[in-house]
Amino acid sequence: MSEYIINQENSDFWSEPCGTNALINLGLSDNPLGNITKFDQWYFDFYPYLLELLRDIDLENANVLEIGIGMGSVTRLLSQKAKKLTCIDIAPGAIDFVRKTLPLDHKVNFICASILNYKPESNFDIVIAIGSLHHTGDLPRSIAKVESLLEKNGTLLIMVYYAFQPRRIIKHPIKTLKEFGQTRINKKYRKLYFNELDVKIRGKADSNQHGIPAPYTAFSSRKLFLQNNDFRYNISLNNFHNVPILSRFVSRNFFLKYFSKYFGCDIYVVGKYKN
Repeated sequence: MSEYIINQENSDFWSEPCGTNALINLGLSDNPLGNITKFDQWYFDFYPYLLELLRDIDLENANVLEIGIGMGSVTRLLSQKAKKLTCIDIAPGAIDFVRKTLPLDHKVNFICASILNYKPESNFDIVIAIGSLHHTGDLPRSIAKVESLLEKNGTLLIMVYYAFQPRRIIKHPIKTLKEFGQTRINKKYRKLYFNELDVKIRGKADSNQHGIPAPYTAFSSRKLFLQNNDFRYNISLNNFHNVPILSRFVSRNFFLKYFSKYFGCDIYVVGKYKN
């Protein structure tokens, strides 16, 4: 499928900002702009490890790029700290919404485009891509692109979906086991990411308020981030999705505290150029 079609489908789908379902479930959708502070509080309570990772990055006096903005929780935090902030998103609807949640005198530069086609005038001190690169239709190329946008002394923060998360293992054991085996064979035949063709699996990961799944989703191995010898990555697992039976006995907070580093659903990486 052509890149143009992929970009158009992503633009249409993600113009309903990622997080809309959560906004509805929280009972905040009647006045989303007025309730955005409450949404941000929920967001960082639900993903506490993300807030910790952002706090560990020196944002002061930094030129920052954020890729994929969703409802804008991370954008609003970055806008308060970064010296210069550029946000790129393929969906005009997401940009329009997030722009309205910022002060009138905000200094955020919004760009509506695919990250794969983005050509900035200069590189960035910090590049952040939370939950966006696995939707571009070409995950390895997206990671390479992000790496190319970083200054030599800069920092990358990326989140992508983990292929071998509990929900996929429980619901699709044979498929997931086969994929796991493909990451272990010799380099000539090895696969480190998997474009998900199953609509139901994509829908479980991301769907809009009408139940329509995201058009493109990839799941990956942690080894995908070990391909570039110029980068040193600190790789960890986080997050937890409800899975049959298990969620009846284990709360999400308990799982996050004790087990997510072994069985988390998302891969978080912090990357820097090797000295």
